[in-house]
Amino acid sequence: MTSGILALYCLCGYILWRLLIATPNRRARQKQLCRLISAENTSEIKETDPAEMPRTTVPTVAKTPEEDFIVTAKEMFLKIATAFAESDKKTLQDLLSPYVYERYCEAIDKRDGDKLKVDFQLANFEKVEIMRQTYRLNEVRVHFVTLQLNCLKNEKEEIVEGAFDKLRVVSDVWEFERRPDVVRGWKVCATQSESLL
Repeated sequence: MTSGILALYCLCGYILWRLLIATPNRRARQKQLCRLISAENTSEIKETDPAEMPRTTVPTVAKTPEEDFIVTAKEMFLKIATAFAESDKKTLQDLLSPYVYERYCEAIDKRDGDKLKVDFQLANFEKVEIMRQTYRLNEVRVHFVTLQLNCLKNEKEEIVEGAFDKLRVVSDVWEFERRPDVVRGWKVCATQSESLL
């Protein structure tokens, strides 16, 4: 074996030995650097990483247009029923089509002329379902079944119709129509009501 070959073997052995020593140190330094970076950015990760976010902020499954409309229909039902009981014509005008608004105003005027007032409270929606709808929900017929406390009183506060200590089950069918000129986007264009109890 010549001295040149021996020197080459020695050089290769030295390089391999240096690599074996240096590699664990380099890996350790990389791990330490990763730990430092993650420690500095912990707050940023907690804010942006969905896995680190509280359960309450996890986005829910998107609602369907029908489910969104049911929420709107319930809100409108409560507002209209309350406004009718309180003779609030301005609120009714914003929520009813001209024809339905005229009918409600006639009933309010007759009631006020007879010096009667309504005590009304909506206890619960027992059922709210879409009976019929057109394409893109432009016209929707909704069936409401509600529990109500409802009675008519005279000017002496005597009950002349109904009872305010007994829940009534009331069935209503309302027609909603989408209106681009309305802030809420909807007006009630027909109503039909029937007391079941």
